[in-house]
Amino acid sequence: MTPGNRHCRARKHRGLSLRQLESLTEKMGHKVHRNTLSKIERDRYSTFSPQQIRVICLALGISADWWFLGDDRPANAVGAYNHGLSKNEKQSVLQTISLLKKLLGE
Repeated sequence: MTPGNRHCRARKHRGLSLRQLESLTEKMGHKVHRNTLSKIERDRYSTFSPQQIRVICLALGISADWWFLGDDRPANAVGAYNHGLSKNEKQSVLQTISLLKKLLGE
């Protein structure tokens, strides 16, 4: 399952449309546009800001580890679990970790 698939699954599990999720992120202080959310679900969006990651995770009630890696393993354990990922998927994971570190002030 890709990050886009997990995002879509979490959104549908919460019973939200893309429009409703867009509205929720706006109410939470950082609007993520519906077209961006759609691209995320189709794995066509790979440049996330720390604010986007944070607000989407909060709105959907998911962890960034689950969203991007498929489970709740610590992000620093990616090296041990990256077998079978494409070059683009590995790059996306590393970008996400870098953004999360910035968000957390590390």
